Amino acid sequence: MLKDSKPRISARHSSRLKGVQALYQHELTSDDMNSIVEQVVSAIQEKAAIENFKGLVPDLEFFKEIVLGTHKNREAVDEEITANLSQGWRLERLPLVVLCILRQAVYELRYQPLVPGPVIINEYIEITKDFFDEAETSFVNGILDAISKKSR
Repeated sequence: MLKDSKPRISARHSSRLKGVQALYQHELTSDDMNSIVEQVVSAIQEKAAIENFKGLVPDLEFFKEIVLGTHKNREAVDEEITANLSQGWRLERLPLVVLCILRQAVYELRYQPLVPGPVIINEYIEITKDFFDEAETSFVNGILDAISKKSR
């Protein structure tokens, strides 16, 4: 469950958060990723239509791009994360939400060159703060910073 958080300031931030949640759902259920994406998009569109939604609607095309891209490139992304873990650590030891956050962030760092690295890192640090305390936030920041320095 999300910790209390401040209102989101961008459609892309909302897309990133929904993306992490979709990746997490896939890990828990093993449902087809395309089906999960379709369900999320339908739910967002339905809520917007029924409730005359006044909140921030995620950028749905960006959401689809980062979720499906992360899923498609999971092996390469996981290798990048593993290469930056401390000796003796494996992906399986990471909390599942942290792993989903890292996967999507690393996908963006590697495959979204038009978005500045510091922007990507900041976005995912904020998402991590929604779920975790300082220790996990610092961990995610360290991994993403190391990967950004090597890949950008």
